Formats: sequence, structure tokens, C-alpha cells
Amino acid sequence: VSFVMGFLQSLGGHMRVNLRGGKACMAQHLLYAAKIGSPGQQIGGKRMTHGMCVSILSSELASELGMDEAFIHKVAVAGMLHDVGKLQISPYIYGRRRNTMKIEEMQYVRLHAKLGADILSREGYDQDIVDMVHYHHENYDGSGYPYRMRGDEIPIGARIIRVCDVFSALVSDRPYRR
Repeated sequence: VSFVMGFLQSLGGHMRVNLRGGKACMAQHLLYAAKIGSPGQQIGGKRMTHGMCVSILSSELASELGMDEAFIHKVAVAGMLHDVGKLQISPYIYGRRRNTMKIEEMQYVRLHAKLGADILSREGYDQDIVDMVHYHHENYDGSGYPYRMRGDEIPIGARIIRVCDVFSALVSDRPYRR
């Protein structure tokens, strides 16, 4: 509980939302992320921590860019849930004996953004959040996936999450770097 509370406090004022206005509170999103997290992962597990890191970085960056509170909330939720699509491909990528992936396995991994968007859409998440998750692997130069979008074609929230996701990955301890 203290771990969850610490995370919510670290998000600061961006996450205080009006429940009477029909918006879910950040704790509900966190619990949903934990519920759908990778099999065997606890809330303090690395995959969950990565989503929280991306969420915090994304909300802080959006704030620095002068985005309004509603947008900051959406980007924080999308940042936390951006890799939810990996649940459907986890048999292909987790629990393998080797750390390198075949081309076929990478093709499955690249489906996670679309699969995540589908999951969140079915769960009734706001379309802006769904789009941020869907396009979070698109690159500004058009070299990303799944659609090779470029520049302003990519929603600003997805661009924010992309930068924060890459930064989080670069500063994290990853098995393939050992």
C-alpha cells in the first residue's frame, strides 16, 4: 500500500481528478495496470515500475510543455498502460532461454501497441489515451511502427510517451545489456 501511495504522491496534483465529473481516479488505473500486468509480476515488479516511470516522466514533460491538466492526466494514464498489449504476446517473449529475439519474435513484439490500444478501447478508456498507446512507437522521422507515421501525424501525447519510454529504457537495467 505504501508503494502505491508513494507512486500516487509522486504524480502530484496532476492526478487529482473529480470523481463526480465521471473521470476515474489514478488509483483505479494503477490497480487495473497491476491486474493486467504480466503473469507472476507483483505491483513492485520491474515491468510495473517501467510503466510508472514512463507515466511520471510523461506527465512532468507534458506539464513543462504547458499542457492543460486534463491532457496531463491522460498522458499519465497512457504512460502507465503503454505496454499493456504485451500481455497478449507474453508467451512469445517472456520465459525464453535466450535473450536475443528472432525476426519473427520481433514482429510479435511490434504488435503490442495495436493490441494495447484494442484492450484499452474495449475497457472504455478515452480515445486520446487509446491513441497515445496505439502510436507510442511511432518516430518523428517516420521510422517507427506500426504505421511509420511522421512528424505532426503522430499525436503529441504519443510523441511524449515515446521520448519518455526511450529514456526510461536507456537508464534501466536490461538483461540484454549484460
